[in-house]
Amino acid sequence: MNNKIDIPQGWEIKKLGEVCDELVRGPFGSSLKKEFFVKPNIDTYKVYEQKNAIQGNCNIGTYYITNEKFKELARFECKHGDIIMSCSGTIGKLYTIPNGAPKGIINQALLKISLNSSINEYIFKLVFANKIQSLSMAGSGIQNIASVKYIKNINIMLPPLEEQKKIADILLTWDKAITTLKEIIQQKELQKKGLMQNLLTGKKRLDGFNDEWKEVKLGEILDSAILCKKGNIITEKNIISGNIPVVAGGRTIPYYHNQYNYDGITITISSSGYAGFVWLHNYPIWASDCLVLKGINNLYDTSFLYYYLKLKQEQIFLLKTGGAQPHVYIKDIARILIPNITYEEQKAIAEILMKADEEISLLNKQLELYTEQKKGLMQKLLTGKIRVN
Repeated sequence: MNNKIDIPQGWEIKKLGEVCDELVRGPFGSSLKKEFFVKPNIDTYKVYEQKNAIQGNCNIGTYYITNEKFKELARFECKHGDIIMSCSGTIGKLYTIPNGAPKGIINQALLKISLNSSINEYIFKLVFANKIQSLSMAGSGIQNIASVKYIKNINIMLPPLEEQKKIADILLTWDKAITTLKEIIQQKELQKKGLMQNLLTGKKRLDGFNDEWKEVKLGEILDSAILCKKGNIITEKNIISGNIPVVAGGRTIPYYHNQYNYDGITITISSSGYAGFVWLHNYPIWASDCLVLKGINNLYDTSFLYYYLKLKQEQIFLLKTGGAQPHVYIKDIARILIPNITYEEQKAIAEILMKADEEISLLNKQLELYTEQKKGLMQKLLTGKIRVN
Protein backbone atom coordinates (compact mmCIF):
# COMPACT_ATOMS: atom_id res chain seq x y z
CA MET A 1 0.00 0.00 0.00
CA ASN A 2 1.33 3.42 -0.93
CA ASN A 3 1.01 5.80 2.03
CA LYS A 4 3.03 8.56 0.41
CA ILE A 5 1.62 12.01 1.11
CA ASP A 6 1.30 14.37 -1.84
CA ILE A 7 3.03 17.56 -0.73
CA PRO A 8 1.96 20.70 -2.60
CA GLN A 9 4.75 22.64 -4.24
CA GLY A 10 6.51 24.92 -1.76
CA TRP A 11 4.99 23.17 1.29
CA GLU A 12 6.94 21.02 3.75
CA ILE A 13 6.43 18.44 6.47
CA LYS A 14 7.50 19.62 9.89
CA LYS A 15 7.30 18.26 13.39
CA LEU A 16 5.37 20.42 15.84
CA GLY A 17 8.49 20.69 17.95
CA GLU A 18 10.14 22.55 15.07
CA VAL A 19 7.53 25.33 15.11
CA CYS A 20 7.67 25.85 18.89
CA ASP A 21 10.22 27.77 20.90
CA GLU A 22 8.97 26.13 24.06
CA LEU A 23 6.70 23.28 25.17
CA VAL A 24 6.39 23.10 28.96
CA ARG A 25 4.09 20.90 31.05
CA GLY A 26 2.98 22.38 34.36
CA PRO A 27 4.82 21.61 37.62
CA PHE A 28 4.20 18.18 39.12
CA GLY A 29 4.39 16.66 42.58
CA SER A 30 5.32 18.80 45.52
CA SER A 31 6.20 21.93 43.52
CA LEU A 32 2.67 23.35 43.59
CA LYS A 33 0.58 22.05 46.47
CA LYS A 34 -2.56 23.66 47.88
CA GLU A 35 -0.75 24.90 50.95
CA PHE A 36 1.26 27.22 48.69
CA PHE A 37 -1.85 29.11 47.60
CA VAL A 38 -2.55 32.51 49.14
CA LYS A 39 -5.20 35.19 48.98
CA PRO A 40 -4.73 37.58 46.03
CA ASN A 41 -3.13 40.99 46.50
CA ILE A 42 -0.86 43.31 44.52
CA ASP A 43 2.17 41.10 45.27
CA THR A 44 0.68 37.73 44.27
CA TYR A 45 0.61 35.86 40.96
CA LYS A 46 -2.18 33.88 39.30
CA VAL A 47 -2.12 30.11 38.88
CA TYR A 48 -3.75 29.27 35.55
CA GLU A 49 -5.95 26.18 35.63
CA GLN A 50 -7.60 23.73 33.26
CA LYS A 51 -10.79 25.81 33.16
CA ASN A 52 -8.92 28.84 31.84
CA ALA A 53 -8.07 26.88 28.68
CA ILE A 54 -11.44 25.13 28.38
CA GLN A 55 -13.56 28.27 28.88
CA GLY A 56 -11.16 30.59 27.06
CA ASN A 57 -11.04 33.06 29.91
CA CYS A 58 -7.94 34.39 31.71
CA ASN A 59 -9.87 36.03 34.56
CA ILE A 60 -11.57 33.03 36.16
CA GLY A 61 -9.90 31.05 38.95
CA THR A 62 -9.04 31.68 42.59
CA TYR A 63 -5.53 30.28 43.07
CA TYR A 64 -2.57 32.59 43.67
CA ILE A 65 1.03 32.25 44.83
CA THR A 66 3.56 34.56 46.45
CA ASN A 67 6.28 36.46 44.62
CA GLU A 68 8.88 34.06 46.07
CA LYS A 69 7.04 31.01 44.78
CA PHE A 70 6.56 32.67 41.40
CA LYS A 71 10.32 33.22 41.09
CA GLU A 72 10.94 29.61 42.06
CA LEU A 73 8.55 28.41 39.32
CA ALA A 74 9.53 31.02 36.72
CA ARG A 75 9.97 28.33 34.07
CA PHE A 76 6.20 27.82 34.10
CA GLU A 77 5.28 31.48 33.61
CA CYS A 78 2.78 32.11 30.81
CA LYS A 79 3.06 35.41 29.00
CA HIS A 80 1.05 37.35 26.45
CA GLY A 81 0.93 35.30 23.24
CA ASP A 82 1.64 31.95 24.90
CA ILE A 83 -0.90 29.19 24.25
CA ILE A 84 -2.10 27.04 27.13
CA MET A 85 -3.56 23.58 26.54
CA SER A 86 -5.78 21.45 28.80
CA CYS A 87 -4.11 18.12 29.57
CA SER A 88 -6.62 16.14 31.62
CA GLY A 89 -10.32 15.42 31.35
CA THR A 90 -11.20 17.63 28.39
CA ILE A 91 -7.88 17.26 26.60
CA GLY A 92 -6.52 19.54 23.88
CA LYS A 93 -8.43 22.79 24.42
CA LEU A 94 -6.24 25.73 23.39
CA TYR A 95 -6.33 29.31 24.63
CA THR A 96 -3.99 32.19 23.82
CA ILE A 97 -3.04 34.37 26.79
CA PRO A 98 -4.20 37.86 25.78
CA ASN A 99 -2.43 41.15 26.28
CA GLY A 100 -3.15 42.49 29.76
CA ALA A 101 -3.89 39.07 31.25
CA PRO A 102 -2.92 38.51 34.92
CA LYS A 103 0.70 37.52 35.29
CA GLY A 104 1.08 33.97 36.48
CA ILE A 105 2.11 30.35 35.96
CA ILE A 106 0.43 27.19 34.67
CA ASN A 107 -0.58 24.36 36.99
CA GLN A 108 0.05 20.64 36.44
CA ALA A 109 -3.07 20.20 34.27
CA LEU A 110 -1.80 22.58 31.57
CA LEU A 111 0.81 22.66 28.84
CA LYS A 112 2.39 25.93 27.75
CA ILE A 113 3.16 26.34 24.06
CA SER A 114 5.31 29.20 22.75
CA LEU A 115 5.39 29.33 18.95
CA ASN A 116 8.30 30.53 16.86
CA SER A 117 8.07 32.75 13.79
CA SER A 118 7.74 29.86 11.31
CA ILE A 119 4.04 29.30 11.93
CA ASN A 120 0.93 31.46 12.11
CA GLU A 121 -0.88 31.10 15.44
CA TYR A 122 -4.30 30.67 13.81
CA ILE A 123 -2.96 27.96 11.49
CA PHE A 124 -1.30 26.19 14.43
CA LYS A 125 -4.61 26.02 16.30
CA LEU A 126 -6.44 24.65 13.25
CA VAL A 127 -3.80 22.01 12.58
CA PHE A 128 -3.72 21.02 16.24
CA ALA A 129 -7.54 20.85 16.48
CA ASN A 130 -7.60 18.57 13.42
CA LYS A 131 -5.07 16.31 15.11
CA ILE A 132 -7.17 16.13 18.28
CA GLN A 133 -10.26 15.29 16.20
CA SER A 134 -8.50 12.53 14.26
CA LEU A 135 -7.17 10.99 17.48
CA SER A 136 -10.63 11.12 19.07
CA MET A 137 -12.26 9.52 16.03
CA ALA A 138 -9.62 6.78 15.98
CA GLY A 139 -10.46 6.04 19.63
CA SER A 140 -6.83 5.79 20.65
CA GLY A 141 -3.88 8.04 21.31
CA ILE A 142 -5.88 10.96 22.70
CA GLN A 143 -4.27 10.59 26.13
CA ASN A 144 -0.82 10.89 24.51
CA ILE A 145 -1.58 14.43 23.38
CA ALA A 146 -0.79 15.61 26.90
CA SER A 147 2.80 14.38 26.49
CA VAL A 148 5.41 16.96 25.47
CA LYS A 149 7.45 14.28 23.70
CA TYR A 150 4.42 13.11 21.74
CA ILE A 151 3.43 16.62 20.69
CA LYS A 152 6.96 17.47 19.54
CA ASN A 153 6.90 14.50 17.15
CA ILE A 154 3.51 15.18 15.52
CA ASN A 155 4.00 15.70 11.78
CA ILE A 156 2.20 18.60 10.13
CA MET A 157 2.15 19.82 6.54
CA LEU A 158 2.71 23.55 6.26
CA PRO A 159 2.67 26.09 3.45
CA PRO A 160 5.14 29.00 3.41
CA LEU A 161 4.46 31.60 6.09
CA GLU A 162 2.99 34.15 3.65
CA GLU A 163 0.50 31.58 2.40
CA GLN A 164 -0.32 30.65 6.00
CA LYS A 165 -1.19 34.27 6.68
CA LYS A 166 -3.43 34.47 3.59
CA ILE A 167 -5.23 31.25 4.58
CA ALA A 168 -5.71 32.62 8.09
CA ASP A 169 -7.12 35.89 6.73
CA ILE A 170 -9.64 34.04 4.54
CA LEU A 171 -10.82 31.77 7.35
CA LEU A 172 -10.94 34.63 9.85
CA THR A 173 -13.35 36.38 7.49
CA TRP A 174 -15.61 33.33 7.73
CA ASP A 175 -15.18 33.28 11.51
CA LYS A 176 -16.29 36.91 11.66
CA ALA A 177 -19.40 36.17 9.58
CA ILE A 178 -20.24 33.15 11.78
CA THR A 179 -19.72 35.16 14.98
CA THR A 180 -21.91 37.99 13.66
CA LEU A 181 -24.66 35.53 12.76
CA LYS A 182 -24.47 33.92 16.22
CA GLU A 183 -24.86 37.36 17.79
CA ILE A 184 -27.90 38.08 15.61
CA ILE A 185 -29.45 34.75 16.63
CA GLN A 186 -28.80 35.53 20.28
CA GLN A 187 -30.47 38.94 19.88
CA LYS A 188 -33.49 37.36 18.15
CA GLU A 189 -33.81 34.78 20.93
CA LEU A 190 -33.73 37.54 23.54
CA GLN A 191 -36.38 39.47 21.60
CA LYS A 192 -38.55 36.36 21.46
CA LYS A 193 -38.10 35.82 25.19
CA GLY A 194 -39.25 39.41 25.80
CA LEU A 195 -42.27 38.87 23.55
CA MET A 196 -43.20 35.71 25.47
CA GLN A 197 -42.90 37.45 28.83
CA ASN A 198 -45.07 40.33 27.69
CA LEU A 199 -47.66 38.66 25.45
CA LEU A 200 -48.20 35.48 27.47
CA THR A 201 -48.78 37.28 30.76
CA GLY A 202 -50.99 40.13 29.61
CA LYS A 203 -48.36 42.80 30.27
CA LYS A 204 -48.78 43.81 26.64
CA ARG A 205 -52.08 43.31 24.81
CA LEU A 206 -52.49 43.16 21.06
CA ASP A 207 -54.70 45.72 19.34
CA GLY A 208 -58.35 44.73 19.35
CA PHE A 209 -58.21 42.57 22.47
CA ASN A 210 -59.46 44.37 25.57
CA ASP A 211 -61.22 41.65 27.57
CA GLU A 212 -60.02 41.10 31.12
CA TRP A 213 -56.93 38.90 31.32
CA LYS A 214 -57.94 35.98 33.52
CA GLU A 215 -56.32 32.74 34.60
CA VAL A 216 -57.72 29.28 35.23
CA LYS A 217 -56.27 26.02 36.52
CA LEU A 218 -55.50 23.77 33.58
CA GLY A 219 -57.37 20.94 35.30
CA GLU A 220 -60.62 22.94 35.27
CA ILE A 221 -60.79 22.92 31.47
CA LEU A 222 -59.46 19.42 30.79
CA ASP A 223 -61.63 17.51 28.31
CA SER A 224 -63.66 20.62 27.47
CA ALA A 225 -60.90 22.85 26.02
CA ILE A 226 -57.70 20.85 26.52
CA LEU A 227 -56.98 17.18 26.00
CA CYS A 228 -54.40 15.73 28.41
CA LYS A 229 -53.58 12.02 28.28
CA LYS A 230 -50.77 9.64 29.12
CA GLY A 231 -48.79 8.25 26.21
CA ASN A 232 -48.82 4.59 25.23
CA ILE A 233 -45.63 3.02 26.54
CA ILE A 234 -43.60 1.19 23.92
CA THR A 235 -40.19 -0.34 24.61
CA GLU A 236 -37.31 -0.68 22.19
CA LYS A 237 -37.85 -4.42 21.81
CA ASN A 238 -41.43 -3.77 20.61
CA ILE A 239 -40.41 -1.20 18.04
CA ILE A 240 -40.97 -1.97 14.36
CA SER A 241 -38.38 0.08 12.53
CA GLY A 242 -39.82 3.05 10.70
CA ASN A 243 -39.60 6.85 10.46
CA ILE A 244 -42.07 7.88 13.18
CA PRO A 245 -40.30 9.50 16.18
CA VAL A 246 -40.98 7.87 19.55
CA VAL A 247 -41.26 10.52 22.27
CA ALA A 248 -40.22 9.06 25.63
CA GLY A 249 -38.80 10.57 28.80
CA GLY A 250 -35.86 12.51 27.41
CA ARG A 251 -35.15 15.59 25.32
CA THR A 252 -34.17 13.66 22.19
CA ILE A 253 -35.77 10.93 20.09
CA PRO A 254 -34.54 7.51 21.34
CA TYR A 255 -35.82 5.45 18.40
CA TYR A 256 -38.28 5.35 15.50
CA HIS A 257 -41.42 3.27 14.96
CA ASN A 258 -43.56 2.46 11.92
CA GLN A 259 -46.81 3.76 13.47
CA TYR A 260 -48.02 6.94 15.14
CA ASN A 261 -50.60 7.58 17.81
CA TYR A 262 -50.76 11.38 17.50
CA ASP A 263 -50.63 13.66 14.46
CA GLY A 264 -50.80 17.41 13.92
CA ILE A 265 -49.60 19.99 16.43
CA THR A 266 -49.00 18.11 19.68
CA ILE A 267 -47.46 19.05 23.03
CA THR A 268 -45.62 16.42 25.05
CA ILE A 269 -44.32 16.68 28.59
CA SER A 270 -41.78 14.02 29.58
CA SER A 271 -43.18 11.84 32.38
CA SER A 272 -39.87 10.45 33.66
CA GLY A 273 -36.18 10.70 32.84
CA TYR A 274 -36.01 14.42 32.02
CA ALA A 275 -39.39 14.72 33.71
CA GLY A 276 -41.29 17.91 32.93
CA PHE A 277 -39.59 18.74 29.64
CA VAL A 278 -42.08 20.55 27.37
CA TRP A 279 -41.83 19.77 23.66
CA LEU A 280 -43.87 20.76 20.58
CA HIS A 281 -44.28 18.43 17.58
CA ASN A 282 -45.84 19.37 14.25
CA TYR A 283 -45.45 15.91 12.74
CA PRO A 284 -46.72 12.37 13.48
CA ILE A 285 -45.29 10.89 16.70
CA TRP A 286 -45.64 7.84 18.88
CA ALA A 287 -46.16 9.33 22.34
CA SER A 288 -44.71 6.85 24.85
CA ASP A 289 -43.38 7.83 28.30
CA CYS A 290 -44.91 11.31 28.26
CA LEU A 291 -48.08 13.30 28.74
CA VAL A 292 -49.87 14.55 25.63
CA LEU A 293 -51.72 17.89 25.49
CA LYS A 294 -53.79 19.38 22.69
CA GLY A 295 -56.27 22.21 22.45
CA ILE A 296 -59.74 20.98 21.43
CA ASN A 297 -63.15 22.26 20.34
CA ASN A 298 -61.65 25.55 19.10
CA LEU A 299 -61.49 26.70 22.70
CA TYR A 300 -57.77 26.50 23.34
CA ASP A 301 -54.97 26.91 20.81
CA THR A 302 -52.30 24.20 21.08
CA SER A 303 -49.42 26.44 19.97
CA PHE A 304 -50.41 29.15 22.45
CA LEU A 305 -50.56 26.54 25.23
CA TYR A 306 -47.10 25.28 24.26
CA TYR A 307 -45.56 28.75 24.40
CA TYR A 308 -47.15 29.42 27.77
CA LEU A 309 -45.96 26.08 29.22
CA LYS A 310 -42.49 26.73 27.80
CA LEU A 311 -42.49 30.11 29.56
CA LYS A 312 -43.16 28.18 32.78
CA GLN A 313 -40.63 25.42 31.99
CA GLU A 314 -38.58 25.81 35.17
CA GLN A 315 -41.70 25.69 37.36
CA ILE A 316 -42.89 22.57 35.52
CA PHE A 317 -39.58 20.83 36.22
CA LEU A 318 -40.25 21.44 39.92
CA LEU A 319 -43.56 19.52 39.72
CA LYS A 320 -41.82 16.15 39.49
CA THR A 321 -42.18 13.87 42.50
CA GLY A 322 -40.70 10.52 43.53
CA GLY A 323 -37.38 9.19 44.73
CA ALA A 324 -35.09 7.19 42.42
CA GLN A 325 -37.12 7.98 39.29
CA PRO A 326 -39.06 11.26 39.63
CA HIS A 327 -42.23 11.60 37.54
CA VAL A 328 -44.62 14.30 36.39
CA TYR A 329 -48.26 13.22 36.37
CA ILE A 330 -51.49 14.65 34.94
CA LYS A 331 -52.55 15.69 38.46
CA ASP A 332 -49.39 17.84 38.66
CA ILE A 333 -50.01 19.54 35.32
CA ALA A 334 -53.66 20.12 36.26
CA ARG A 335 -52.56 22.54 39.01
CA ILE A 336 -50.85 24.95 36.59
CA LEU A 337 -52.57 28.31 36.14
CA ILE A 338 -52.93 29.21 32.45
CA PRO A 339 -54.42 32.28 30.70
CA ASN A 340 -58.18 32.14 30.25
CA ILE A 341 -58.50 34.47 27.25
CA THR A 342 -60.36 34.23 23.96
CA TYR A 343 -59.37 31.66 21.38
CA GLU A 344 -58.81 34.46 18.86
CA GLU A 345 -56.32 36.28 21.10
CA GLN A 346 -54.51 33.01 21.79
CA LYS A 347 -54.09 32.38 18.05
CA ALA A 348 -52.94 35.96 17.38
CA ILE A 349 -50.25 35.69 20.09
CA ALA A 350 -49.16 32.23 18.92
CA GLU A 351 -48.77 33.49 15.33
CA ILE A 352 -46.40 36.26 16.43
CA LEU A 353 -44.26 33.81 18.41
CA MET A 354 -44.29 31.25 15.59
CA LYS A 355 -42.99 33.91 13.18
CA ALA A 356 -40.20 34.68 15.65
CA ASP A 357 -39.36 30.97 15.81
CA GLU A 358 -39.37 30.69 12.02
CA GLU A 359 -36.95 33.60 11.74
CA ILE A 360 -34.60 32.04 14.32
CA SER A 361 -34.85 28.67 12.57
CA LEU A 362 -33.87 30.21 9.22
CA LEU A 363 -30.92 31.97 10.84
CA ASN A 364 -29.78 28.70 12.46
CA LYS A 365 -29.94 26.95 9.08
CA GLN A 366 -27.85 29.76 7.62
CA LEU A 367 -25.37 29.32 10.49
CA GLU A 368 -25.13 25.59 9.77
CA LEU A 369 -24.50 26.37 6.10
CA TYR A 370 -21.77 28.91 6.91
CA THR A 371 -20.13 26.46 9.32
CA GLU A 372 -20.14 23.64 6.76
CA GLN A 373 -18.87 25.92 3.99
CA LYS A 374 -16.02 27.12 6.20
CA LYS A 375 -15.20 23.52 7.14
CA GLY A 376 -15.03 22.49 3.48
CA LEU A 377 -12.95 25.51 2.51
CA MET A 378 -10.60 24.97 5.45
CA GLN A 379 -10.00 21.35 4.45
CA LYS A 380 -9.06 22.42 0.93
CA LEU A 381 -6.86 25.32 2.05
CA LEU A 382 -4.98 23.26 4.64
CA THR A 383 -4.21 20.47 2.16
CA GLY A 384 -3.17 22.71 -0.71
CA LYS A 385 -6.12 21.71 -2.92
CA ILE A 386 -6.84 25.43 -3.15
CA ARG A 387 -3.76 27.66 -3.30
CA VAL A 388 -3.73 31.34 -2.33
CA ASN A 389 -0.10 32.20 -2.98
